[in-house]
Amino acid sequence: MVLRDNQIRLFDKHLAVEDVVIPSHTIGFIDVYSPETYDGDVYVEATTRQQPDHEYSIPGCITSTGGVISVRNAADSNLVFRAIVGSRTSM
Repeated sequence: MVLRDNQIRLFDKHLAVEDVVIPSHTIGFIDVYSPETYDGDVYVEATTRQQPDHEYSIPGCITSTGGVISVRNAADSNLVFRAIVGSRTSM
């Protein structure tokens, strides 16, 4: 979600730039981007996922459209975020 010039804009997709493996019970960082045309700050809403063996949380933060977010892996196994084929690194 972005607030600029008194307008709120929501982004449906934030994609990982490259594959990231976050070991169990650690915090990792993911480089992200949005395929939408926008340059500026982005508010990332805090979220928690509680799917068995894939529990993780993302704290609320402000980053840029080509920024970094942190992810806390609460699972007993590694958490893998895959880059989307055709993302910035493969263009």
